[in-house]
Amino acid sequence: MMCATQGREIGRYRAEVHRLREERDALQSPLESDRIVVLEPPQPAPEISALEAQIVDLNRDLDRRSDEIRHLEAHIDDLSQDRGHLESTIRHLTSEIMQAGGEILDLQQANHDLDRSREDSESTLSATEESLRRTRSELDRVEAELLLSRSDRADRGSSGSDPQPSQADLQPMGPTQADLDQIARERDSLQDQIRARDVEISSAQRTLGLLQSDLAAHRARSASNTTRLQALEGDLTRARHDVEVAQKAYADRERTITENQAQIRTLSRDLGKVVRERNALRHEYTAAFQRLTSISTTIGAPPPQTQLRLDPGSDTDQPAGGIPRSPSAETSGSEDQDVDTSKSKRSRSRSCSPSPSRPQKKRSVPLEAEDESMDEEDESEFDLGGGSTGGSSPSPDQASTPPSKDVGPSRSSGEVIEVGSGSNEEEEEEEEKNAEVADDRYEAQTLMAISQSRSEARRRDHVSPQRQSASGSGGSPGGSGGSDSDAGSGDQDDRSGPTGGSGPANPPPGRQPPRIAFVPQVPFPESRCVPGRRIARVMAAADIDPWIESQLVNQTLITMAVNFLFPILLFRSDWIFPHRPTIYTSPTAPAFCGHLITEANVKALQAAEPWRVIQNTQPPISFEVDVGGRLGTFLRQYRDFEASELIAYWESTHKFPITTSMIAQSPWLGSFAKQRNNRRSHAGNRWKRMLLTLIQAMIEGWCDLDLLLDPFFLHFPKRTDEVAWYPGIEARRANLADPQLNRREPTDLQEALAEADAADPWRNYYRDRTADHPARHLPRLDRKFFGLQVAQPPTSS
Repeated sequence: MMCATQGREIGRYRAEVHRLREERDALQSPLESDRIVVLEPPQPAPEISALEAQIVDLNRDLDRRSDEIRHLEAHIDDLSQDRGHLESTIRHLTSEIMQAGGEILDLQQANHDLDRSREDSESTLSATEESLRRTRSELDRVEAELLLSRSDRADRGSSGSDPQPSQADLQPMGPTQADLDQIARERDSLQDQIRARDVEISSAQRTLGLLQSDLAAHRARSASNTTRLQALEGDLTRARHDVEVAQKAYADRERTITENQAQIRTLSRDLGKVVRERNALRHEYTAAFQRLTSISTTIGAPPPQTQLRLDPGSDTDQPAGGIPRSPSAETSGSEDQDVDTSKSKRSRSRSCSPSPSRPQKKRSVPLEAEDESMDEEDESEFDLGGGSTGGSSPSPDQASTPPSKDVGPSRSSGEVIEVGSGSNEEEEEEEEKNAEVADDRYEAQTLMAISQSRSEARRRDHVSPQRQSASGSGGSPGGSGGSDSDAGSGDQDDRSGPTGGSGPANPPPGRQPPRIAFVPQVPFPESRCVPGRRIARVMAAADIDPWIESQLVNQTLITMAVNFLFPILLFRSDWIFPHRPTIYTSPTAPAFCGHLITEANVKALQAAEPWRVIQNTQPPISFEVDVGGRLGTFLRQYRDFEASELIAYWESTHKFPITTSMIAQSPWLGSFAKQRNNRRSHAGNRWKRMLLTLIQAMIEGWCDLDLLLDPFFLHFPKRTDEVAWYPGIEARRANLADPQLNRREPTDLQEALAEADAADPWRNYYRDRTADHPARHLPRLDRKFFGLQVAQPPTSS
């Protein structure tokens, strides 16, 4: 969208250059055709050459800007595609890492189960081996006893001297046959058990081998998964680095686009300078024509037949003998109308005739049809501080401002007038004076429009007193009071022009300049206005929070002045920024890291451009960003204002103290402090001029004071707000509260800035934490001013 706006600006510049070329040709041809032979040979006009050179430079610069913008658009598209690819790659790698982590956990659990099974098998094997050893020892003992008993019995059987006693003795001394049979059975049972234990041991050994092989396989797979995980982490790190590089490149391109916008604004100022030189060339042409007429009268030659016509409806100055615009242009009736028109504007026009005795000419200052038909966007971009009229018809002094140094009544007829002569310092001083004059004119015209709107409202209220009968809510019982008053505002604008009557009075018939509509088709309902538009309303404090009820109780939009909104807005002091207590003492040097405020650290902080964090990237919540009319003009002015004053906004919430001792050590810090104060002062003055456009938009029914509560707008803190930045105060307060904490203190201003922004999100106006902005907790702001459209301009007959 930004590049499209730049493309439209370039198109307008090219159209302006083309128009300047046509005017140059129209001015140059009468000069060449009306020269008298007796005069000196013509010299090439340096103004025309300079104008041609400037036009060529503008064309070349515009072509170069167009190429740069197209290249930047293509590069931004490539960066967006690369960022999308990298984000998809990161998501894929993250999913793979999560999957690999799950597999690793499963493998680790399986390893633990196998280890427990192996330990159980080893313990079972040990118990079986111990039982087998005891069984074998018992079997050996039984066999030994059996052999011993058999040998004893054989010895006793061989001696036959006393068989009866020996048999009696054998019964108690040795085991019987039944005992031997039982021992044999036990031996067989034990042997069976031994064989069963051997089988179990063999099975356990085989199971142990399988478990060991499975464990080795799982360990191998775990090692491969670990390697894969490390590779994925490396890929993720590289992808994040690529994303950071792409984001940095994208930020660089945005910075380049911002610089291009600044250069385009410079071109706008250059174009304004060319227009001023064009006007000076017109006056040069007028002076030359007058001198030519005077010389012709002196030498007795007939005066030239070409007459300079500067009509309100003409696009360029045309000779009277040129191609007429209509058959009635040469009739006496049209001449009478031109005379009447010139008389009606004589009080506002500036007479440039050198002498009363010279031939009289119609010197009506031209009202450029192109300049009047330009939309609000064109008019608001030539001067970001409000130098344009914001849609009002240009006054005679605006349409043509002849430099007093170039054309004057004391010039002799033979004196050569040089346009644009002088040193660069004089040109700069003249440009500054012109800018100041333009600002004063803009403020005066806007005040005139507001005054006329209020006068018209008072006149209607006086004629129709029944519209003032309102209930406590400020509207009529049926709701028609608000609609009638809003419709009256629209009627007023239709009768008096876009800005309430600043256009030309009584323009000639058939040559009515096109008017630009600034009012909405259906104004915002007055019953919902904060405060009332035309009638003061009784409002509950909860319904208008954070506005201060006592300040708005007797206030209306139609009577509101700039001083009511400037220098501070009337919302409660603790709404965005913390309020300074009544008894307050500024922290001294031991309470914060004052040693960090040095020339080197401040320059490093400025080189980092920390104010870019508060750039406006979020859409508004209460109005549409592409709205037209007076509100659209104000929004475009504010965008340019915020972009150019971003440093002043950031410094207002990050203003660190600079003491006299610091300035004594580094005079550069004193210069920096002065520049910082100047930036704040200049930004406040520009904001005050822009409030005139906002007040007129509120009167016309585009919005109310709640518009300024939208997070889209930045506000400077009040003097009673505690917004000073003391670097490192967070760490030192934490260490004082808990001496055992030993929190690390920042080593430079950038680290201290990160701590301060993290502790106080209001320092960045909640631009980096949009959900925390207080305005997002006000339900009435949600889409409050949506659906407003510009009224169609009346068709000229």
